[in-house]
Amino acid sequence: MSNRFKLKSEFLKNSFTLIIGTGLSQTIPVLLQFPLRRMFSPSEFGVYAIYSSIVSVLAILANFRYANTVLIPKKEEDGANLMFGSLLISFIFSLLVLLVFTFFGTSIIDYFNFPEELEKWGFLIPLSVFLVSSHLTFGFWLSRKKEFKKLAINKVSRRTAEGLFQITLGSKAVKGGLIIGTIIGDIINFLTYVFQIRKSVIPLLSKISFANIKIQIVRYVKFPKYSLLPSFLDNFSLMLPVFIITDFYSESITGQYDLTAKILSVPLALISIALSQVLVQKIVEQRNNSKPIASILKPVFLTLLSLSALGVFVVHFFGESIFVFAFGEQWKLAGELSTYLIFIYGIRFIVSPMTSVFIALEEIKISSIWQVCYFGAILSLYLLKGCDLITFISYFILIDVIAYSVYGILIIMISKKHDGSLS
Repeated sequence: MSNRFKLKSEFLKNSFTLIIGTGLSQTIPVLLQFPLRRMFSPSEFGVYAIYSSIVSVLAILANFRYANTVLIPKKEEDGANLMFGSLLISFIFSLLVLLVFTFFGTSIIDYFNFPEELEKWGFLIPLSVFLVSSHLTFGFWLSRKKEFKKLAINKVSRRTAEGLFQITLGSKAVKGGLIIGTIIGDIINFLTYVFQIRKSVIPLLSKISFANIKIQIVRYVKFPKYSLLPSFLDNFSLMLPVFIITDFYSESITGQYDLTAKILSVPLALISIALSQVLVQKIVEQRNNSKPIASILKPVFLTLLSLSALGVFVVHFFGESIFVFAFGEQWKLAGELSTYLIFIYGIRFIVSPMTSVFIALEEIKISSIWQVCYFGAILSLYLLKGCDLITFISYFILIDVIAYSVYGILIIMISKKHDGSLS
């Protein structure tokens, strides 16, 4: 009984620490949206949304999914070698991205019908990709070391720096101020991570080598083998609506959609994503100790379900009024979109943190199959070209709710399979 109490106490403490840090890191940019949305036009936010989407998609590919393996090995030196291996792969990948954008950047922008202004910032995409990919790797190392307070501090420092520079550049009417401010925030984030992990890594440096990195990369090759492409497709699916809306409508509409997505994703980042970082560490620990995981997952699921239901009710009935009051009449469309899109973010809020089960139990194939199917479903939205925006959004909601419901069922099945194998 005391061990169970200790387990729950530690889990709640770590979750609360990371949620507080993530909450502050998300509250800061949301508060800054009020002045930023008056400094930059919907079109400028549209370009920024496309830039951020490209970076997010490529960052998933950059480390070949080895960032996710840092938590798994029992030995510290094995985890450290995986961390350095992930960073090395990310660096090489980013160099390749630089070459591609140097020679084919214009063709890529024309092919996807992206705004011409994006061409001015294409050369910064490789830097952003490396920085974001590195954040994922460092974050998993700190989770492995249970340094959740440091993770929280890092999130706050990054968003604070990013927002302050965006405000400063916006006040001076600097073109691309949103993108430049984000890059500065990512650089500060990277340097903060290096400072945070130095004490835990320095004692292990003598055991880190190319030979040991190669051994660990081969040991966990199933992560890129089975999940790299599906994970890329999954994350591409999340960003695909930005590209489709830009192609079907305009960067101005994309800017409206971006505001909706940014605001509605705050609870997802505040609680759901932060919780997943703690959850995956705890599930790995339970698995390594041959203990069931249902006692961890059930209360988390019920809590997320209750919070999601409350959020869906408020935004569906009052979203448009809230957006107009907070951001001004020019963002009325964003408020209207929020009353529909809240159903997507509501179910993602519940299911997303639970997907840690697939990583922690190394059930990569099942998750990968879902990710490929989900990409195909989202890609089918291209068939709706010519329809009005609300019809497009309605089909988008239908696809997402069904897909994430299936994902949730798969999580339950995998969890029961693991717990059943212990008896």
